[in-house]
Amino acid sequence: MESQSPQPADHCRSLRTRDLLDAVVHATMLLMSTASTLPIENLSVADKLLLMERLWYDLSRRPADIPSPDWHGEILAEREAAVRDGRTAFVDWDDAKERLRERFK
Repeated sequence: MESQSPQPADHCRSLRTRDLLDAVVHATMLLMSTASTLPIENLSVADKLLLMERLWYDLSRRPADIPSPDWHGEILAEREAAVRDGRTAFVDWDDAKERLRERFK
């Protein structure tokens, strides 16, 4: 099955979403510069989700700026040791998704 190109309406919807998101972020930045706390209780759920997406996007552009806590390294070392010692094994992603689907039917 061939994938379809986005339709003009989809493109416009995407632009409107980005414009709205930019407006929310701009408004939020203005609020943050004039208040010690952001009154997020006044935002709609949709605006809160858009704001979270925008913040996540901005943070993910510079992952080196986000320090990883020490416990992350400890957990990774434990998991690597478990694989190395044969106590666990990697699972193919498609198999893992199928097992999860079966578990949560």
